[in-house]
Amino acid sequence: ISTDSQDGNASHYLRKTYTLSGVTTISFYLKAGTKNWSRLLFLSGSNPRADFDLSNGTVHNVVGGAISGNITDEGNGWYRCSLTANVSGSVNVYLYIANENNNTNFTGDETAGIYIQDAQLESGYFATPYIETTTSTVTVPNRGDTPRIDYTDPNNPSLLLEPQRTNIVPVSEGVPEATGAVTKTINNGTSPEGGINSLKVQKSGISSNDRILPIDSYNATLISGNDSFW
Repeated sequence: ISTDSQDGNASHYLRKTYTLSGVTTISFYLKAGTKNWSRLLFLSGSNPRADFDLSNGTVHNVVGGAISGNITDEGNGWYRCSLTANVSGSVNVYLYIANENNNTNFTGDETAGIYIQDAQLESGYFATPYIETTTSTVTVPNRGDTPRIDYTDPNNPSLLLEPQRTNIVPVSEGVPEATGAVTKTINNGTSPEGGINSLKVQKSGISSNDRILPIDSYNATLISGNDSFW
């Protein structure tokens, strides 16, 4: 990732401007140096951000409308830190060396530093396995274009043939906006995609109307008399 940088007394950061649209995740592999804290931030809207303690692998201050902030222990003091938010337009993406929890200001400490490796910016709700790049962006194949395989007989796998279906929900993943008396836990566990991006929903009331609404009039058109399966 090529960046602008700032290493004066006020703050220490790397910055890059991108044109983004929709849910985006930025991730870095980070390791504590002379400082133990870092911050990821999208300078857009309410400025979604999260702070990361690289001494114990914890996330703090996931604010500004951020969808999630995550940290994964990669061993030997390294952590993969990521921030996910819904951002659009020309967006400055920041990686700060933080002085302490919720504090990116410095008072003359020009030696402050952390170790940084393998930046990745991508569309979606979680950081996918790192793809090494050099001079250009790389796109992995869309899994939606990959044939499904039937492994009922593991020695003779074959194409899995199914009736044609159409998903009528334009936005089929993420956090539902419409809910009623439920508790949502974002990125609770591993989904069928293999990422830590499942949503846990717990009933918190006693009414039969305690629910989430994955389909509503704002994102799908339902026609009376037509069967819909989801």
